[in-house]
Amino acid sequence: MDRLPPMKNPRILDGGCGSGVVSLDIAAMMPCRITALDIDEAELQLFREKASRAGLDESIEIVHGSIFDVPLAEESFDVIFAEGLLNMMDFKAGFSRLADLTRPGGWLIIHDEVGGRDGKLRVFAEKECRLIDSFFLDEEVWGKEYFLCIEASLSGLPACDGDCVEIKEQLRKLEKEISDYKKNSVRYRSVYYILEKRQIS
Repeated sequence: MDRLPPMKNPRILDGGCGSGVVSLDIAAMMPCRITALDIDEAELQLFREKASRAGLDESIEIVHGSIFDVPLAEESFDVIFAEGLLNMMDFKAGFSRLADLTRPGGWLIIHDEVGGRDGKLRVFAEKECRLIDSFFLDEEVWGKEYFLCIEASLSGLPACDGDCVEIKEQLRKLEKEISDYKKNSVRYRSVYYILEKRQIS
């Protein structure tokens, strides 16, 4: 958010919010209204619990569904975040939907895989979105600041006894992600795009 102009109580969409890392950070940082969407109900349940513990559940509406299924008013969001969302679907269709939901003069923060940059730039232009900045994250960033940190944290956890099926499933998913990273770290290179939707004059 520090790369965007100051905004008063912005309306924000967190598409593909997962367990709420982005939404919780933003809600703790500034007054805002956040709609957070994801298709993974288990992740959303973790999100709800974290939001409640942090006292931020009044600022965040957590919704189970996709950007295509949930009825959202067009041009109703000041800022839209898509953290890895668009590499899970047709990029053009997904970005077009997000651009339609962004108000003229609003902002889109897209975190995506590195490939296909020229085609993505054409999609941005077609939807009247101007690229303001972009920056790359290489595989070492993911390793040092995410996967290896998680691995160290998991190694210190006590064994999960009794009825904790959901926790075991979350741990299994994390362990698989760490394993996948170690096998092929290059595929985790990624890029952030910061875009402004043009205002109609």
